[in-house]
Amino acid sequence: MDIYSDVNEQFILEELAAITGVAIVAAGEAMYDIQRTPCWTSWYTGHMYMTDLLRGNRNKCLTVLRMDRWVFRDLCNELSTRYGLEPSRELSVKEIVGMFVYTVGNGVGNRTMQDRFQYSGETVHRQFHNVLSSLIRMSDDIIRLKDPTYSTVPTYIEEDDRYFSYFRDCIGAIDGTYIHASVPHDDRTRFIGCKGVTTQNVMAACDFDMLFTTVLSNANSKFPHPPPGKYYLVDSGYVNQSGYLAPYRGQRYHLEVFRNGPDVSTPREAFNHAHSSLRLVIERTFGVLKNK
Repeated sequence: MDIYSDVNEQFILEELAAITGVAIVAAGEAMYDIQRTPCWTSWYTGHMYMTDLLRGNRNKCLTVLRMDRWVFRDLCNELSTRYGLEPSRELSVKEIVGMFVYTVGNGVGNRTMQDRFQYSGETVHRQFHNVLSSLIRMSDDIIRLKDPTYSTVPTYIEEDDRYFSYFRDCIGAIDGTYIHASVPHDDRTRFIGCKGVTTQNVMAACDFDMLFTTVLSNANSKFPHPPPGKYYLVDSGYVNQSGYLAPYRGQRYHLEVFRNGPDVSTPREAFNHAHSSLRLVIERTFGVLKNK
């Protein structure tokens, strides 16, 4: 019985080894077949998709790309003629910019873009960063003060008696916002905000035409401080100091508080009401950006 058992066990082990070997070989062959089979071969190419967006219904372009067709075409033209964005052998500028805008406008990842535009992950990654580099160069020209000398009073203030007496030397408003960020797993802890998701704190300044004049993504960025006699409006979370005018503390401030309460009764409340109303320009500007 012992000899029979030993022989039977050896036979079983040999059979299992043979079966396992066959399975490994089969799996390897299947993986080889998958790897050598072309992946992005859909007849509906990225070029066709962008053509459909730019020639089809206007609302579809607004929904998908978050901008009108003429704005998208102007952006492509600016990036290619002035900021160094070039087509590749396979991709036109409109496809390259389209992939970037689709990604940031819809919050999708590289794998989704591979399927949507029928290009490899490496191509999607490389072209995304090509557009990003061009946009960074472009930002130096468009995110700036219209009047670097600060010699004129903003029309929005000059033509409104509620603001002119208080804020004739004001040049804009400053506030911050949290923007969702995808970061490497090892860095997640320091980017997790109060809502438990990874975000990046961005501080920005805008003028009273709702145009951003400065955008800072970290505290070490160099901020162009206003000259003597000029200042930005800031909320109570900032220090009230030369160049940065905060509201009176301990007084009503937010407009909804004034709307739902008694009329303004003191000079400080009157100042805070005007300050809050004028400073809302930065929140409206952020709101327009987020809703694009």
